[in-house]
Amino acid sequence: MSLESKIEQLTAAIEKLNANITLVLNTPVGEVITPVVIEDEKPAPKKPDPVVETKAVTHEDVQAAIMAKVRLDMQNKTAVKAILAEFKAAKVSDLGADALAVVMLKVGAL
Repeated sequence: MSLESKIEQLTAAIEKLNANITLVLNTPVGEVITPVVIEDEKPAPKKPDPVVETKAVTHEDVQAAIMAKVRLDMQNKTAVKAILAEFKAAKVSDLGADALAVVMLKVGAL
């Protein structure tokens, strides 16, 4: 599912929520509230998601990402050490190839 269609679904949900909140705020106490239900339009035909080639994450990629985060904020150094400790690694070169992508995601989230 593409990002654009997700945004459209989210926008429709927000509009429904806003309509129901307005209804609740404008209804006198004690009256029964009937929620606003907005019928969804027919979904657009699904387009296949484009195939995205991903390259394997290397130790050098992870090291570069870590260095960038630490240079940005020295407090990230302790967070990076904690991430490495989760994988029982003292340094990036101690990480297994299967852990590199996960570590890269966690470092990116800092």
